[in-house]
Amino acid sequence: MTATNEGQVVIQDYLEAARRETKERSVGIMFGRLMCNMGQYQKSQRYFEQLLINSKDEDPAWIEFNIGRALHFKGEWEKARKYYDNAHRRMMNVDPPREKDSANVLNNIGAVLKNEGNDEWLAPERLPIRYYDISSCFRQEAGSYSRDTCGIFPVHQFEKIEQLCITSPHDNQSWKMFEEMILRSSPHGRKRPYTNNLRRKTITVYSDRLRQSYTTFYSILRSS
Repeated sequence: MTATNEGQVVIQDYLEAARRETKERSVGIMFGRLMCNMGQYQKSQRYFEQLLINSKDEDPAWIEFNIGRALHFKGEWEKARKYYDNAHRRMMNVDPPREKDSANVLNNIGAVLKNEGNDEWLAPERLPIRYYDISSCFRQEAGSYSRDTCGIFPVHQFEKIEQLCITSPHDNQSWKMFEEMILRSSPHGRKRPYTNNLRRKTITVYSDRLRQSYTTFYSILRSS
């Protein structure tokens, strides 16, 4: 991986922020996670596979977890589950068990099981099936701007409503449902979502450029 001076600063900021959140993970682990977060899943997988063989100082449980994470994002769920299970076993077969760490692994195992359920057969008359969930989100900024100027670590807090709809793959039903979900998310049922001082741009990309099964997303841009 090569980077300009500016890129190196961004990477360093990311590593520092990540280490504050998970102090038990080393720079070597966080570097491999960064590659995965940047969409370089194959490079991240190879990096951690070599780390598992050659490094005696790194935590093998986190290494196997991150191999599984790279495979997970590549859509290779069965292989990902194998590494997740290995990581969870390592974390729990110690005294005392690493229950806090294992929660991260169990969360990803749940995501894999959810994805594998996409192959479950559903009777056409049951479709569409709609789900929603409301959750509180707290996110810490990865940059160092406020820290350097005011000594403050900003945290974003917001309420998130997630929608999931399972539709028929025929007759553009998924696209129609997608537009319906956007409409339902808009204030007062406007055709263009969000408020008047925002505009919407729709970008269609190939699914291999995003995570498994993504084809379209809405990027919200402020009007000039």
